[in-house]
Amino acid sequence: MTEQELKKFVFSETVALVAALASRQGTGYNNAIAYFDEIYNDLMKRAKDKNLNS
Repeated sequence: MTEQELKKFVFSETVALVAALASRQGTGYNNAIAYFDEIYNDLMKRAKDKNLNS
């Protein structure tokens, strides 16, 4: 998986996670989107730790 493909994949997974958080009762969109960068950065770090960008 190239770096660009990895970024696209992680982005789409992050959007899915934020959407799931936003749909939970008591958690609105604004609260969920606030975690976007944190989720994205953590997923990218985990992917790179597992050498998924080689």
